[in-house]
Amino acid sequence: MRGRLRRTMIAGEQWLRSPWCVRCTARDIVRTSWTRAPLRLVWNALEGAAYVGAWWLFTGSSSGSEIVVGAAAVTLALIASHLVSTRLGARLQGNLGAIAQVWRVPALIVSGTFDLLKVLAKHLLGREKAKSLLRAVRFVHYGSTTSDQTFQALATAYTTISPNFVVIDVDPHARVLLFHQLAPTAVPKVTVKLGASP
Repeated sequence: MRGRLRRTMIAGEQWLRSPWCVRCTARDIVRTSWTRAPLRLVWNALEGAAYVGAWWLFTGSSSGSEIVVGAAAVTLALIASHLVSTRLGARLQGNLGAIAQVWRVPALIVSGTFDLLKVLAKHLLGREKAKSLLRAVRFVHYGSTTSDQTFQALATAYTTISPNFVVIDVDPHARVLLFHQLAPTAVPKVTVKLGASP
């Protein structure tokens, strides 16, 4: 119990030195960390259940070895998620409109695969060498707020799913989204809906 309280106090002292804390006291930090503990447990349980569900859908099997490997994978995923959220400060803000853009991803995967196969066929037949294009498009959500980070993460994840696109970075100084392509195509609709210029 003392070790847990000591860790909480250390975390509280780090929070007191952060720019997010205005008129905070160590007593406030300890109180909020103890009151948020049940909520954190519920969130971790839901997150773990989502990971278990994803693993089961991925493997499609319930054999003993799959359960053991799945439990290890879920544990690693929970640890990684906890480290990212606490140490790196990555925070996502739920935006249902942005998250709902996932319905555009299957069409993007099919069109990206088709574009890549066309480039491969032209390259193999000697008609045209495969290009390696580095492109930059204006991106509205270039900042470091929680909302902007959410849009950046979703734009990166949804766009990079396509075999033809690899998002490299969101440059906050130039206010652009940088990505790599093999086949020159238009910016995907899902990326435009998440803040990129067409």
